[in-house]
Amino acid sequence: MSYMIGPGAICLRKVYLTDMEAEIYNALAGLNRGFDMALESLAILWQEGVVTTDYVQQQTEAIELLRAGINSLILGKLEAREIEDREHYGKMHTATEAQLRNVATLSEVSTGRL
Repeated sequence: MSYMIGPGAICLRKVYLTDMEAEIYNALAGLNRGFDMALESLAILWQEGVVTTDYVQQQTEAIELLRAGINSLILGKLEAREIEDREHYGKMHTATEAQLRNVATLSEVSTGRL
């Protein structure tokens, strides 16, 4: 599928992916804020004497393990997408640079500067 429609053309597929990626990053940030809130709540409950130090330690370890697993999975998938994007847009950039060089050369030939 070609993304070069013409000069100044907007790549609608990438706009959609960018919006989707922003939603994914925002969702991940929300999950991490949720983990932080849970840990803060455990600390408050400990300070109020509702739960023990051992309980807070066990739950903190469980929460951090879960957080690390989720972050690792999601970031791994995002990394693969980002690598694909980098490779795709690198190829597009190389093609555009070649086209611009060709246009400049043709312009120089037609004006007799070459």
